[in-house]
Amino acid sequence: EDKVETQLRLIQQEGRSCQSTAARLDPRIALVESQQHSMETHLAELAKEVSSLSEDVRTQGRRFEDSDARAREWRHKLQDDLQQKSQELEQRIHKLAMGVRSTVGSVEDGQLRLRQQLQQLEVYVEDSRAEVEAFGRKVNEGFHAETGSVLTLLEDRATSLAGSGVIEHCNFDGQGGGSS
Repeated sequence: EDKVETQLRLIQQEGRSCQSTAARLDPRIALVESQQHSMETHLAELAKEVSSLSEDVRTQGRRFEDSDARAREWRHKLQDDLQQKSQELEQRIHKLAMGVRSTVGSVEDGQLRLRQQLQQLEVYVEDSRAEVEAFGRKVNEGFHAETGSVLTLLEDRATSLAGSGVIEHCNFDGQGGGSS
């Protein structure tokens, strides 16, 4: 019986202790319960915002993927265009180089022909000069021989005319003639 009383007292003390703890917790629980509704409202608003942000992230992701795909497509197109332009330029340069080589070859052939013609012309001029000099010497020799013959003939004729009395006096110094 003592034991039961002791236990009963202990239970009563614990009951009072629980009641005092419950009394202290009741305002806190009431506060939490009153805040629960605003928390649930706030949580619902946050869920909506998270959902909206999630949709925005997905939209931005799709936009990024679309723009990335356009950028890749543009880059490939640009590379293809540049490669095509490069090949066209290489072909034009190759054709131009071939044309330049052909022109250089033609010019070199023309220069070779001109050098040969110049050499032939120099030989011809040298031969012609030698012929002209030889002809000039022959003309001079012929002129001197002919002039000498004519002068001798004229002197002989003048002497014979002077001897026959037709010409009394001849002056061959080029100052005229006459009687003295």
